[in-house]
Amino acid sequence: MEIEKVYEPGRFEPRWAQWWVESGIYTAKHSEGKPVFSLVIPPPNVTGNLHMGHMLEHSEIDVTVRWHRMRGDVTLWLPGTDHAGIATEMIVARQLRAEGIEYRRDLTREQFIDRVWKWKAESGGTILKQMVQIGASCDWSRERFTLDSGLSRAVREVFVTLHERGLIYRGEYMVNWCPGCNTAISDLESVHEEMEGSLWHIKYPVTGTDRFLTVATTRPETMLGDSAVAINPRDERYPELHGGTVRLPLMDREIPIILDEMADPEFGTGVVKITPAHDPNDFEAGKRHSLALIEVIGRDAKITASGGPYAGLDRYAARKKIVADLDALGLLERVEPYTVNPGKCQRCKSVVEPLVSKQWFVRTKPLAEKAIAAVDEKRIEIVPEVWLKTWNEWMNNIRDWCISRQLWWGHRIPVWYCDACGETIIAREDPAACTKCKGTLRQDPDVLDTWFSSGLWPFSTLGWPDKTEDLKHFYPTTTLITGFDILFFWVARMAMLGIEFMGDVPFRQVYIHGLVRDADKQKMSKTKGNVIDPLVVTEQYGTDAVRMALLIGAAPGTDIVFSPERLDSAKAFANKIWNAARFILTNLEGQSIGDPIGPPQVEDRWIASRLNQCARQMSQAIETFRYHEAAQTIWHFIWDDFCDWYIELKKARGDWNRIAGVFEQTLRLLHPLMPFITEELWHRLGAREGESISVQAYPVYDEAHNDPAAEAEIRLLQDVATALRNLRADLSLDPKLPLEGLISGADMAAHEVAIQKLTRVTLRAGETPKTGAVKSMSGFTVSIDVPTAQLEVQRKRLEKERDQLIKNIANSERQLNDDVFLGKAPQKVVDSIRAKKAEYEAQLQKVSESLA
Repeated sequence: MEIEKVYEPGRFEPRWAQWWVESGIYTAKHSEGKPVFSLVIPPPNVTGNLHMGHMLEHSEIDVTVRWHRMRGDVTLWLPGTDHAGIATEMIVARQLRAEGIEYRRDLTREQFIDRVWKWKAESGGTILKQMVQIGASCDWSRERFTLDSGLSRAVREVFVTLHERGLIYRGEYMVNWCPGCNTAISDLESVHEEMEGSLWHIKYPVTGTDRFLTVATTRPETMLGDSAVAINPRDERYPELHGGTVRLPLMDREIPIILDEMADPEFGTGVVKITPAHDPNDFEAGKRHSLALIEVIGRDAKITASGGPYAGLDRYAARKKIVADLDALGLLERVEPYTVNPGKCQRCKSVVEPLVSKQWFVRTKPLAEKAIAAVDEKRIEIVPEVWLKTWNEWMNNIRDWCISRQLWWGHRIPVWYCDACGETIIAREDPAACTKCKGTLRQDPDVLDTWFSSGLWPFSTLGWPDKTEDLKHFYPTTTLITGFDILFFWVARMAMLGIEFMGDVPFRQVYIHGLVRDADKQKMSKTKGNVIDPLVVTEQYGTDAVRMALLIGAAPGTDIVFSPERLDSAKAFANKIWNAARFILTNLEGQSIGDPIGPPQVEDRWIASRLNQCARQMSQAIETFRYHEAAQTIWHFIWDDFCDWYIELKKARGDWNRIAGVFEQTLRLLHPLMPFITEELWHRLGAREGESISVQAYPVYDEAHNDPAAEAEIRLLQDVATALRNLRADLSLDPKLPLEGLISGADMAAHEVAIQKLTRVTLRAGETPKTGAVKSMSGFTVSIDVPTAQLEVQRKRLEKERDQLIKNIANSERQLNDDVFLGKAPQKVVDSIRAKKAEYEAQLQKVSESLA
């Protein structure tokens, strides 16, 4: 059979990627009585492009999914994308700005949303096309989008029901406001980063006295909105100031001195400023003491009209001017360096501003309690268990979830207000008029947090709130494979909402994979310049090689080091498979697979036993997410057992159909990890039009196929052949030079021909000499007869090597005995010389033994 000499994955990978989609072989069909395996994709943002994190995640998912499908399970991998509210709105806004259009000024909401849908139609499917390209075996007939009409209906149903159950409410609360994205964001989307800042100590004049109270702040611009200063009621330094007031510097406003436990007598002066509109703790103190909310920093991060002479200034420009003015008035006591930890928007990196605004919230505590119980009771298993501690800490300290976003793109909140009578209507369907006074309604302008809709993903994608066949067969899903970075953004919310609305967990297992790091174990980032584009490396090395390079390092609980060396090794492995196939197919002419001639030989029983154990190890590894073990197991079996030993042992017999039969089973074992090359070579082994290796039966372990006797016999053969090869290598003899040898301690008469083919040594039984070219192993001793001419050549080479090693040792000793050198040289240099000296001495001993 003809097969190309060179492994070029670009020739066949695109063809199979397209055929797998067009053939519909991965469409999950309901089948009563058969085991079901279902999994939903962590929906990538519609704005996204494939990165190495996706490549790892999709490779791990695909391995698991292909394995279950080959085991005969009804298998569903449901794909789709997230509408990514903030990210998508920012991209389209940027495009419009380039056209001279400010969308909130120049477009209606409907015009902007039409423009976003147009962008999605043209550019929004990039990442799904890339998933097809890398061979993701999804059920593309069930592809979903978080703004699909069906999912939108599910979102409304959940919002209204949660409100009816008292779990959604609207209130004026302190939120994280991102001035860059111009919306409220959740606590999870606000990432705290330590940075160097300052602590300003400011003197507040006590009314009616010549005294001052000194307060310390890291944000002096917020003092413009102070409503009080607080002292602890237990602080014995200020009893006479209870009930007094101070003059607010710069604003010349009198504010009360209040008593509150939030003031720490042990910290500084024990006096704190209270700014209810710009600090979460102060906001709570403000409610306790009925203090005024004075917003002095607006949503654009500029000082508002309430900031008096600083109005209109950016918050940081205002800070500089305020500090300068306080200093000029003699009210700045001192400034000291101070480490601050501000929240930054995860998306645009703007420093978040705590602001009070009316927002919609989910009351999460009751929902979280059920999710915590599900994990405690093992109804949801988190793998690896190291993540349990993190899960419990966050879930037990969960805060209410702010779900409203000041955006246009997304699920609009299904709430309407009647300005005529003040009625608020929350409804599953758009109301035509106010149900109370028939007046005109105004819908809430905000949209829901993107994670609200994606939190419903495991059941909304299967047709809920309708009672569909998909929901009946595939919910709860079996497994979720995802990254730790969205454990709370997404996994926790799916758990809470799935249990609340389906009465059961959304998945039985959650596997948390690691990060992909560069060769130096650094996290990949654009700023470091170490980002690797998976599409570039798949084009260069082939998708299968990239998958294998990732999987072989994908141990649970660890990050994956991705290096050029791993890619080179993985491509070499693919080449090894291709060359083995080429060798088999070239010699298979005229023979049919699975129609062997005569009874199996010992090497056939051995390879069947090895393949049987490989099948067990592969299945155990994939089932427990030990992808690295699966990769290492099949790599060792193919490279060592099959290619280096079995094929070499079979060459003499010419039993190619039996070899091809083993190779076909081997391709099945490998398929979940390297789908493209296995599909291509499986088809090369025989005419299989319209079929796929991906729906063939995965080899199953059968204890009856174990053959310890055959394994022991071949292991002895391998040991003898290895010993003879090592002897030849130790003496630097030409690998092609025919030699004669002796063996004692083991009967290898049945394998004389195989040993001669493997080592070019004609071996016979006999008493081996005590010295010379001899190697003793556990159970046997072998020797080879070296021609006299060869011995003289080797003697001269070894003498030359010995003399050089003696010189090297002498040089090392001279340096190590030189006190001046030792006094100046770095310790690691001295340690290196000592290590080299020890290495030279070991080599000298070996050379001396060879000379002897």
